[in-house]
Amino acid sequence: MFCPAVHRPAILHLITRHFVQHPIFPQRQGQEWDADTIRYESVFEMYTFCYQRGLREVWGYMWANWYCPKMWRLWARSASQYLSRLRTTMGVENFWRQLKHRFLHDYPRPRLDQLIWILVHNVTPKYLER
Repeated sequence: MFCPAVHRPAILHLITRHFVQHPIFPQRQGQEWDADTIRYESVFEMYTFCYQRGLREVWGYMWANWYCPKMWRLWARSASQYLSRLRTTMGVENFWRQLKHRFLHDYPRPRLDQLIWILVHNVTPKYLER
């Protein structure tokens, strides 16, 4: 078997995380990485993942089709100095959808002061927890 089913969700998670990284966005510990560092860390992380699990064929596929320099420029967000407006707009729309369904479901048209109170006291602590 090329890739056992048990490893597929983790590989998909890694690729997704590597796709969305960009020098504009800080890393979890507040570090700022440039595009070369993002690529190096992403390739190293995927290689380590495959090596530790004995997935040589998967690593060969990942390198040839996703992580080699030629292919990286085609799909990774960090390969460009600009962010796609479409992708950014989708993120903002998703945030507002989550906000409306999780925190504002009882308030179809909240007043501005009430919305700010909900953002400060409910949304921000949940975001910081995550």
